[in-house]
Order: sequence, then structure tokens, then C-alpha cells
Amino acid sequence: MKNQLCLGVSREIITPEVGCNLYGYNPFIFSTAVNDDLTATAFVFKYGDVLSAMISVTVCTVVKELADRIRISIEEECGIPFDNIMISATHTHSGPATVSSAGWGDANEKYIEEILVPGIIKATKDAAESLVPVKTGIATGESLVGVNRRNLLDSEDPVFGQCTWGAFDPKMTVIAFRDYDGNPVANMVHYGAHCTAAGSNTEITRDWAGYMTDRLEYVSGGITAFFNGCEGNVGPRITCGCTGGKGSMDWAEELGYIAATDAVNIYKTIPAFTDVDMETKADVLKLKQLPRLGLEDAKAEYDKLSGEKVNLNGKRFAYYENLIKSYEDGYEDTEYYEISQTLIRLGNYVFAAIPFEPFAEIGLRINQSCPDKNILSLALTNGAEGYFGTESAMCHGGYEIESFKMNKLQQLAPHADTALVKETLRNISGLKGSEKVGGKGWFNKII
Repeated sequence: MKNQLCLGVSREIITPEVGCNLYGYNPFIFSTAVNDDLTATAFVFKYGDVLSAMISVTVCTVVKELADRIRISIEEECGIPFDNIMISATHTHSGPATVSSAGWGDANEKYIEEILVPGIIKATKDAAESLVPVKTGIATGESLVGVNRRNLLDSEDPVFGQCTWGAFDPKMTVIAFRDYDGNPVANMVHYGAHCTAAGSNTEITRDWAGYMTDRLEYVSGGITAFFNGCEGNVGPRITCGCTGGKGSMDWAEELGYIAATDAVNIYKTIPAFTDVDMETKADVLKLKQLPRLGLEDAKAEYDKLSGEKVNLNGKRFAYYENLIKSYEDGYEDTEYYEISQTLIRLGNYVFAAIPFEPFAEIGLRINQSCPDKNILSLALTNGAEGYFGTESAMCHGGYEIESFKMNKLQQLAPHADTALVKETLRNISGLKGSEKVGGKGWFNKII
């Protein structure tokens, strides 16, 4: 059957050597043990003559330049088109540094070149060589393992904590694949929350999501991977009352078992396994930018921060330093920042790559504006361009917003969240069946 969805899946261990810097909190946390192995799990799909790949990598981030390099290699070795490949990081803070970032330390280049890149490519190549016809089953439910982490109390700025009344998306989606004899092949779990339950512990771990995927894999018999959703302002709802920072594997294990119970229960509600079609698309996200801060103002801010090297102040120092250099180098402002977006549709479900850490409200708006499709927004996919906040959050500031403002030399416009929603919907509108949504110009009707 030519137009039959086929799937190959494979996994490689990508655990770094003990002693590596653990990326996410500060440059001074080094691993002392391995709690559970890090993995790269590749799903390669074929429908007719079209190939696509979705790869879940259990590290903090895979920046655009690195993701692009890996995608080029996959295209060369596997014949999967560059635009049809998604590389998605789960965002554990208990894995190696895969990017150099002012305030957070240097990338572990040895790990990247000797373990991460070869592991992703091998997993994808092996998956591409093990394609079998599959039927697909999908179910959704609610899970409370995540919680809004921007706790706005009587302080001027939000502080990290559990804001139980704040926005987050409780939807968990389980997508399962079986061969034509009914044997399990693989599962995907989509949910949006930081993998930071273990906090600043010194053990290498996939965090709470690792316990979840291991359990569903055991129950179902199919290789299982996690794909993170809009987690920019969503942390793990751990019983110590925080959303990370305190170094203990106990919190990751405890929350992981809750997530596992939710995922398994949702899996068991899958009503049927049916044939679905697949479609891929690549386009750009065009986001309006503000002019750079003036040179003199940049110099003044730089002088205030002289010598700062760690975390947000370290990032601020590097940001103003780069701003000053941009004037010296003759950089010219541009009106828009453009970055590519890959979409993969399986039946009525669309995976939308978002190369940022978007706030939960952004994913919710995309879904509410596209009622004929189930949109699974994937954070930190094909890039890691930093936090992506909402216009309303800009009023309150806080860690994520301050970081958001320094992602690029030119800040994105305050209404960039609406632009991201509209641009994603515009891209989705070209997929099969989407032209029926809301009539002509439906993608301009944003809630």
C-alpha cells in the first residue's frame, strides 16, 4: 500500500561522562553520578514518498545552529528532507551543557561532537531502516504535574513558586503506534512543563519525564519518548512547594510517578487504532522587532554591570557588550526576525515546532484559534532561541521576561506573542483541511 503510514523507531544512549557541568542553574554544578541514562529517541515516518522525523533528545537545549547541522547530516545519510526533521529537547536541567551561554557557562564541545551528534544521527538512521506499517491511537487527558511558576504576590516582580491560579495547560496527549498484527511499536507523550523537579542535584537524569516514559514503556511494550510543550512559565508541581532549585532526586521521582500514572491511564483510554495520513510543511515565523537600544544607553548599562559573569546579570553584561560591538561593526536594524518552522500532521493532530520556550498561554491561544485540529506545540524544537513571553507578562517583568528581552540584539515587539500565534496559524492554514476553519481569514481571528 503506497499511502500507508509507516514508522521506524530507535534509541541511543547519550549519557555524558560523570564530572560534566550540569546545565541550567549556574556554571558551578558538576555531576557526581548517573541516576538514569539520557537518550535520543528517533521516530521516522513514511507516508507515500514522504519521509519525516521527530527526535526527542533528553538534554536542556539544542540550539538552532547545532540542530541545523544535525538535520543536514540526517538528510545526507537518511534521505529525510531537512525541512521535515524536528529535533526537540526535553529541557532537563540535569544534563550536560550543549550551548555556550553568558551567565551559564561554556558548551561541552567534546560531549557534543563525540556523543550527542553521533547518537542522534545513529538513532535516526536505525529508525529509518526499521520502517513498518502502523496504525495510530490517540487519547488526551489532564495531568497536574505542571503549574504556573510565576508567583505574583505582594512583590513588584514575579518570583519562582507555584502560582496555582496562573495559566498553564493541563492537557496530556498520548499517541501510540501498533503494527498491523496489533503489536506495540512506540508511544509519544506530549505535555508542557519544565524538567526541573530534581533541582540543582548532582546526578545526571531525565528528571520527572524519564520516570513517566519508562513506566509507559513497560506497561505498553513500545518505545516511549517525551515531547515538551509550551513550558516557558510552567514548572513541575513538586510537594516541597517550589518548581525546582532544591537539589533532590526525591522530588523528580515522586512527580515522575504521578506523571506516569496519568500517562498510563490516558494510554488505556485510547479508543481504537486506525490508519492516519501524514503531511509535512515548512515555513517561516516572521516576528516584528524593536530598534536597538541607543549606543550611549547601552554603554551606561554596560558600565553598571562591569564584572558580572553569572546567571541573569552575566547575561545582561554580555548583552550590552554585544550591543556596543554591534554599533562598532556597523550592524543595521531590521524590521523583522525570521526563523523557520516545521509542521508535521498525523491525521487530525499537528506537531508545530517552536524554537523558543513559549509561555503556556501561547499554546492555548493557538489551539483555541484552530478548532478543527489538535495542535501540539513543541517547545525548544529545531532551536533554542530563549524564553518567549506574553504581552501581559511584560508588564510584570520577572526572570523569564528579562531573559526574553535579551534573546537578540533587537528586542521582539511587546505583542510578539500575538505575532507568534498568527504566524503559526498562518502556517497551519496551508495544511490539508485547515482551509475549512472559520472561513476566509480565519487565522487572523486570535482570541
